[in-house]
Amino acid sequence: MIRNINITILLMLASFSASSVEIGLGSTFWGNSSISIPIRTEHYIFEPFISHWSYEYANEDQPSSESTSVSNYKSAIENNSIGLGIYAYQALAENFSINYGVKLGYIKTEEKTYNYYSYQSDSNGNISVSQDANNSDGSGYFVGPELGLEYKAYKNIYVGINAYMTYTNTKSTGTSEEYSYYNTLYSSVEEFDKQRTSSARSSTSTGSNLKVRLYF
Repeated sequence: MIRNINITILLMLASFSASSVEIGLGSTFWGNSSISIPIRTEHYIFEPFISHWSYEYANEDQPSSESTSVSNYKSAIENNSIGLGIYAYQALAENFSINYGVKLGYIKTEEKTYNYYSYQSDSNGNISVSQDANNSDGSGYFVGPELGLEYKAYKNIYVGINAYMTYTNTKSTGTSEEYSYYNTLYSSVEEFDKQRTSSARSSTSTGSNLKVRLYF
């Protein structure tokens, strides 16, 4: 898919004269952050981009005077993508224009989760421990429409706000590990299991972002 995107960009550049094309740098804020190279012609904007998004969450409970349990949960997700946006634009009023089109590309995902729980009974000394960890790597494609309102803030600086809908389809593989331990005054049981995992996901999301484009 990356090779096809590069070929498409080259064909687009070859179809316009140098005088009718503006090339610049772009960046989006809020939600997914991205860096792009907007290519502006008389009626269209072709915009190859790279994007990054990550999320981390952690929750930990320590024993207190009322509890002898300990729990620890961690989760981390990271998405990286490369794609192309194709937009038509029309003037609305002085320095204002509307642009609409589609973006599509390739996405790579990484997800990790870790969960730990232990409990100790003060009355009989029993101990129970459970732990599991999951890691997965995936890849796939995304596509969706985008609508934006853009303002020409200066000679070659444009600021806009965009609304979009994105359909994403990915396949991933990884590992799942589970560990458990139980101990009493008379015996103990310990178990460990590790498996390969695979999954396919599809989702549709909506959002908005702020985009700045600077043309040379």
